[in-house]
Amino acid sequence: MAIVVMNQDHKLFPEQESLLNKNFGECEFLYVPSDGWTEQEIRDHVRESVLARTQISVVVVSPIPLFLGLMAKSGVQTFIFHNDVRVKKEVSTPDGGKKLISSVSPTGWKLIELR
Repeated sequence: MAIVVMNQDHKLFPEQESLLNKNFGECEFLYVPSDGWTEQEIRDHVRESVLARTQISVVVVSPIPLFLGLMAKSGVQTFIFHNDVRVKKEVSTPDGGKKLISSVSPTGWKLIELR
């Protein structure tokens, strides 16, 4: 069983969903609102959603440093998604020019346990 923490505006890539199913089977989602959480809200979620349970793993999809730090400090088995692969795209700008942007690839994901 894993709790998956992610921004409510984000979606998992198919490869991420597959990794979750393969590694944990059952998952609950804890969605972070678009405008984020206060420090106290983060502390409350850690206490109420994670520390109050036994035999639970946490997977953080969105980069939430305070949440990660509190999980690692508590001793809860914690994983993060990581992807070194970036996709470069050339896009048009409003003034008719071109701009090179970089985004995370939909493939190349790994689950890394924080120890």
